[in-house]
Amino acid sequence: TVRRAIAEQMEDASPFREVSGWDKLAWKMRALIGSRTYEDIVFNHTKRYQVEEIYLLRPQTRSLISYASHDPSRHAKPKKVEITVKKIAAKTAEKDQENEGLIKWENNRNLMIRKGTHCILAAIVHGSSNAILRSDLDYALRQAEERFGKTLEDESDIHLQILQPLLEGCLLIQSPAIPN
Repeated sequence: TVRRAIAEQMEDASPFREVSGWDKLAWKMRALIGSRTYEDIVFNHTKRYQVEEIYLLRPQTRSLISYASHDPSRHAKPKKVEITVKKIAAKTAEKDQENEGLIKWENNRNLMIRKGTHCILAAIVHGSSNAILRSDLDYALRQAEERFGKTLEDESDIHLQILQPLLEGCLLIQSPAIPN
């Protein structure tokens, strides 16, 4: 809750000091050569993470219960995430033997899977995961399951809009600031 409040108030604030000249030059060259943005390179080198998209899926059919995305056009229309849901379903079917996992995703992202009793939470994360991120996602999964229980397994769109505010809160999960 504290991290969420801080993220809402300080969306553009960075806990890092200015990058040294040599590092800045090297990272800008790496971005230019690798066709990536400078911000992406800095993000990766500072070992940070941020949840970019999050999905709740039914455990048996891997169909969509609800979702949230940083991209406003994807967030507004469920049709725009259908392909992503199918990719997640395929990737999670391969990892079915494991209770939970971290799967490599497109564009240097990771797909983090958290399994519950009545649903599966899948988060597309920019950066590396850690125990704090896992516990935050587990908390969101528990909230959804405690509120709706077995009804999450029903094949209907009733939870799509109802659960979106809960999942939108997960989009605010990001690395906590480093103390000075």
